[in-house]
Amino acid sequence: MSLRTLISGAFTLAMALPGWASESSSLNPLVSRDEVLGLEAVGRLDNPDGFCSATLIAADLVLTAAHCVYNASTGKAYGAKNLTFRAALTSGTALAEQRAMRIAVDPGYEPTGAISQARVASDVALILLDEPISSSVADPFALHSSAPIQGAVSVVSYGQGRTENMSWQKACNILARAQGVLVLDCDVTYGSSGSAIFARENGRYPIVSLTSATGTYRGNKAAFGMELPDTVAALKRTIRASPTRRSTGAKRISVNDRSSRSTSQARFLKVMK
Repeated sequence: MSLRTLISGAFTLAMALPGWASESSSLNPLVSRDEVLGLEAVGRLDNPDGFCSATLIAADLVLTAAHCVYNASTGKAYGAKNLTFRAALTSGTALAEQRAMRIAVDPGYEPTGAISQARVASDVALILLDEPISSSVADPFALHSSAPIQGAVSVVSYGQGRTENMSWQKACNILARAQGVLVLDCDVTYGSSGSAIFARENGRYPIVSLTSATGTYRGNKAAFGMELPDTVAALKRTIRASPTRRSTGAKRISVNDRSSRSTSQARFLKVMK
């Protein structure tokens, strides 16, 4: 039986929008610097319409969900200068803040239309920061690259009702996986989009997926993520392909032709002066 036949109900993107009321959560927020020790590379990605969760995977590269870099109503990409990554935001204060200068998105991702299995599988974006964040401030996380993980994982995210502090659910589970999509029972909510889902291996926490959407699986609420290694490798090649000219000057953003669907060429949101 395919995963598609086991998923029922509508998907909902998990990006936070302004004005949503706070609500209680079963997750305990990490409200002090001591509590976020080792998680400094997790941060909040602010856009003009709200925020998502995001994670450093290199000093100047932030991994998040693709839908976090688009306006949900118009389907238009945000200008890079309008995206700000706030590393280890805790009680309203970040250890470091940098805005984006360049963005690469999975070429198969469509920012408008119904939220489908294919859309979740391609819901990945990589952001090049205007300036690197020192590893002495936030040590980036690696991606999980070995055999597919099964069973228990953990998730660190921001979300509705916990906008100023990250929360860490140390144990949730991968329930199913098929066609590039993972189904999980992790406790995510609006704002958790793009949050890293971690495995635990020899005391380290490699990233196995990102939170993309919520929905229903076998009659229960579930979170949905995607497979990452091949997609992120392609996005890295794309985002590093052009010379990096870091600048604080005004920039505009242009999007490559959507008709391109090559798996080796990411849709590239090129930042231009």
